[in-house]
Amino acid sequence: MHSHSLTTPWRRWLSLLIAMAVGATIIVLTAPPAEAQTVVYRINAGGQENASTVPAWEEDSLTNPSQYNNVDVTGQNNRNQAPAGTTLTRDASVSSGVPNDVLLTYRYDPTGGTPPGLEWDFPVDNGTYQVNLYFTEVDLTADGARVFDVTLDGTLVLDDYDIHADVGHDVAVMKDFQTTVTDGNIDIDFAHVTENPIINAIEIYALDDPVDVSVAPNPVELAAEVGDMDTATVTVTNNGASEVTVQSTAISGANAGDFSDNYSDTDTALASSASIDIEVTFNAPASPGSSNANLDVTVNSEVFSTALEGTATFGDLSASPGEVDFGNVVIDASSSVDVTITNVGDAPASVTGASVGGADAGAFSVDDGSLPTDLDPGDSVVLEVTFGPTEDGSQNATLTVGADVGDITVDLEGTGILTDAGFTDIAGSTFVTEINWLAATGITKGCNPPVNDQFCPKDFVTRGQMAAFLHRALDDVLTPGPAVEFIDDNGNTFEADIEWLGATGVTRGCNPPVNDRFCPDEPVTREQMAAFLYRALSS
Repeated sequence: MHSHSLTTPWRRWLSLLIAMAVGATIIVLTAPPAEAQTVVYRINAGGQENASTVPAWEEDSLTNPSQYNNVDVTGQNNRNQAPAGTTLTRDASVSSGVPNDVLLTYRYDPTGGTPPGLEWDFPVDNGTYQVNLYFTEVDLTADGARVFDVTLDGTLVLDDYDIHADVGHDVAVMKDFQTTVTDGNIDIDFAHVTENPIINAIEIYALDDPVDVSVAPNPVELAAEVGDMDTATVTVTNNGASEVTVQSTAISGANAGDFSDNYSDTDTALASSASIDIEVTFNAPASPGSSNANLDVTVNSEVFSTALEGTATFGDLSASPGEVDFGNVVIDASSSVDVTITNVGDAPASVTGASVGGADAGAFSVDDGSLPTDLDPGDSVVLEVTFGPTEDGSQNATLTVGADVGDITVDLEGTGILTDAGFTDIAGSTFVTEINWLAATGITKGCNPPVNDQFCPKDFVTRGQMAAFLHRALDDVLTPGPAVEFIDDNGNTFEADIEWLGATGVTRGCNPPVNDRFCPDEPVTREQMAAFLYRALSS
């Protein structure tokens, strides 16, 4: 049933929108695509074989109809040809290589024909094809005299098509379409609208659809102790639009015998975006070292490869010490420690190199001038590792020693300090960094003047000492006011510091409300310290 309430252009636009909405696989082409490669079928509808091209145009005569249409031997779906002496004109869509007689004979579908309709079915491999349909109106001479529909693989591609209205009388025209086949068949159906549908010739090309396959990961890295094995999964993915076939796999390369895979070598079809997993096994040889090969996957007769890298390990290496703590090192100075690498295995091992990495790698270095070297069981090599901080605070890195039996690592740490005050009594203190910082900034000079080679880290701080600490730390920050006199600081070592502290308002005295004393030799309580710091830093 056909509706004619819409004009032909609108009907064509509507059919295209419907096709897009249902995900049709038909693409209307404006010119033969560059990728058209192989002619699969050429049919001279309604005519004899024409061998002027390669391949030839196959016969589709009344007595010998094509095997690909639904015409029976009674000829109910008939054939015809242009009147003798017809002058043929070609539309620009028709190649000059198409013979004239192919364009002047045609098959048509008379109303009430048996079997009904005019249908063509072409068996093909699944893939993408270009279908060229050739038409010439050699009988009727008016627009609207012959109107018909054409459906390709279930999609309406020509709706209310009128050859005469399109190109005129005795003019050959070609309409080309692209279709992706998933059921092994190209189906072309013609339907009546007005008069009888006709077709002069059919030409089908297989389009060159490149095989787009990925094999990942690449490379495949495997490692195992000698005599043992390691496995990995390799994924083969069809990234193309058409189905492909994984035909076989093979291992190639210098050490192919060290690897195997579990593909059964039976053809496996892969639809677009589909993938299969192949398990690859590395069988570590009897001697430590590296093995290299390729996994070659043949898909549609093309080979896609991924590199296989295997490492056979044997024995063991140890590092002594296993961790290195350089302790406190003055900035821009350095400290070195020997790290001994020993072959504790029962086979030779090769130490190939050493490097330092990690967040603070720049503060550490390793002397690897003795590398590479081969170590027999029990042999050792000594590496000198150095810590040279350029900033204060804790720093960490990792020493990595490369070997054919596997890398080993040693954790490195050290603390950069501004200066070494030379105090003899701060070793082991939790606050070594802070004490050295106090000395470096001049806030402390020591606790045993005039020698001052001690800090007395466990002693309590007196109020006089605290006055000195705050004066040295904040002298450039606080501005003294009117002088304040305390009656108990005269002649005290910290008299000047105490009077400065009073003039700045950081202290008010120790005997409120009179506050004419400072109590310089009494210890500072934590609440007093809170008051000092509040007054000093809150303004």
